[in-house]
Amino acid sequence: MSKYNLWLKDIERAIENIENSVRGSDINSFSRNQDAIDSNGMRMQIIGESLKKIPPNLWGDYKTEIKSFIDFRNVISHAYFKINPILLWDVIQNKIPQLKKELKKLDNKKLK
Repeated sequence: MSKYNLWLKDIERAIENIENSVRGSDINSFSRNQDAIDSNGMRMQIIGESLKKIPPNLWGDYKTEIKSFIDFRNVISHAYFKINPILLWDVIQNKIPQLKKELKKLDNKKLK
């Protein structure tokens, strides 16, 4: 097992929980649901923190997007009052699906 597999599993689990929590929601219902905002903000922290543990050279062309997840994690962690539900919704709807695809592309042989 790769030393990075635990971090990848954390990311996959956080993505699955995010997807489950917003299924059937729209931006209006999401932005009024403080529990959904808080829980998905925490999940974004998990994703960003776990991504920090995986060397950028393993992500290839996707490393710029990885940095944006890490930066978003830093905003959530250090300035939680700045979380904009519309921005969080946008990340969930438009960035999380691509991250999920990129996780599948990672070659496990590279992760040893």
